[in-house]
Amino acid sequence: MMLRRVETHQAEETLGIMLAPDGNLRQQAEKLRNKSVEWAAAMKNGHLSHTEAWVALQSTLWWTLSYPVPTFNLTRKQCEWMMAPAIEYILNALGIC
Repeated sequence: MMLRRVETHQAEETLGIMLAPDGNLRQQAEKLRNKSVEWAAAMKNGHLSHTEAWVALQSTLWWTLSYPVPTFNLTRKQCEWMMAPAIEYILNALGIC
């Protein structure tokens, strides 16, 4: 295996986590936001009950987003931005205004 040289701000995926040598978390946050957007889009195409939607959030997306969290520090604003598409979907699915 050959080592690649990357810029300090460029993240590479290692064990499912985007790590940059300079420690920035921008690409990791974007990756997790994209997962949230994809999940919400896929869920909108289905017709799930309140219970099924809640179980889907907890059993799929929640674990996907929480797995890398212990490896880095995101601000509250970044976490809210990352989860916004999923939260918007799940609140509607549960009938919460």
